[in-house]
Amino acid sequence: MINKTFKENWLKILKFNAGRENLENLQVVEEKVRIPLSPIRINVNILYYLFEIFYPKFVNDQQNILDIVVSEDEKKEKVLGLYLYETDKVGIHETIKKIPTNLIKSKEVDLERLDNFFNTLQTKLMKEIGIRISTIRIFKKEAIDLINKHCENIRNISLFDFLARILDFSQIILKEKLFLIYPEPIFLDFLKGIIELLGNMQTKNVFNFIETLLPEFKISFLIGSDEFSMIFLLQKKVLKYGKTELILKIFTPSEINVDLTDFEMKNKLNLIKEKLNVEGSYYLHLQNLIQVISNVSELLIPLKKVRNEFSFFIIVKNYFFCFY
Repeated sequence: MINKTFKENWLKILKFNAGRENLENLQVVEEKVRIPLSPIRINVNILYYLFEIFYPKFVNDQQNILDIVVSEDEKKEKVLGLYLYETDKVGIHETIKKIPTNLIKSKEVDLERLDNFFNTLQTKLMKEIGIRISTIRIFKKEAIDLINKHCENIRNISLFDFLARILDFSQIILKEKLFLIYPEPIFLDFLKGIIELLGNMQTKNVFNFIETLLPEFKISFLIGSDEFSMIFLLQKKVLKYGKTELILKIFTPSEINVDLTDFEMKNKLNLIKEKLNVEGSYYLHLQNLIQVISNVSELLIPLKKVRNEFSFFIIVKNYFFCFY
């Protein structure tokens, strides 16, 4: 049902997560995987940290998740698959268990009243397998088809093509309600507001326009916390005939052979700048990044009211930006 490349990559992530506690030295982990749905490769242990930090904050902060795949059959939703993630640690997907689809009858599937549907599933899961879930993620079959199409040749596409694909993909599944989460996280409600603001304008066209305004550059960001550090290399290259290429690479310090211990921040950034041959190197503490994303996700400006003014307002901390 799901794209083979996506599935293989996702199972690698689950396998590492499940066995991570048995590893003696996490600093020497070298295995790389792709960030799900993207061509971007990342150290699997860094991805673990990102799920551990960001998933509870922006998606769901409770244990156990049920994925549901449904299709419309004679004007009724038919359950095609039930997949349970027992998340011992919030946000960390370790194992996936297929649940018999006869657990829920088609007539009990109610996508208009997700609260009732969730309670029905909760009762049945508790009765049949003794598991309590905290959230459900519902994929209509059309969403799975779009994921499969999006993941075609995903390992080899450019960052620019990926961003264009993922923006189109997100716009379609949100506008057509092909993917649902209950309880719905704030960030998803915010994304819906963005889609509504854009109206019939394709998100990839907005991205294309912004991308043409950016000059050629090559910079790096050191993003750190008490637990780990990662280095982002971001570059825009101008190729022949006016074409451009975007490059994003994510490293651990050891992957570029730099030791950042016992250095002042200025010296750390200079070391990274020299190693990656970039124009500038910048530091951002992970908690500050989380705060910025949180502020944006919780933005409660009624976006649809400003759509007719062709303005998009974003408030981030004490700054106010206006794009016309």
